[in-house]
Amino acid sequence: MPCKVYAPPTGIEPIPLGDWQNWQKHEKRYTDDLNKWCKRENPSGKLVGEIVRFPVADGFAAYMVLRLRPLELIHMEIGDAWNFQYIERLTVKDIRKQVQHNQFLASR
Repeated sequence: MPCKVYAPPTGIEPIPLGDWQNWQKHEKRYTDDLNKWCKRENPSGKLVGEIVRFPVADGFAAYMVLRLRPLELIHMEIGDAWNFQYIERLTVKDIRKQVQHNQFLASR
C-alpha cells in the first residue's frame, strides 16, 4: 500500500517568511506544534511525531510520521519545503530504518 502524504493541518501556524533573525525559533515552534498535533491524533502509535528527511537539490524534504498502519506522513514546510520524489514508494520498513539512522546520529 502506498504511503499517503498530507499537508500540515489547519491550526498549525506556518513559519513566517522574512524573519530570518528568528528562523530557528519559529522552526522549533512549528515542529513542536506539529508533533503535539500528531500525538493527539494518534496517541498510541509507534514512531508518531518522528521526523524523516531526504536529500533534495540543495536541501532536504522533511516529513513527520502520523501513522504507520497505513503509512501516513505530514509534509513539513521547513527550509525550502522540498518534496521527495519517491515519497509514495516508501514502506514502514523504510521509515523505521530512517528513524533508527536519525537516532543513531543524534546519539553521537
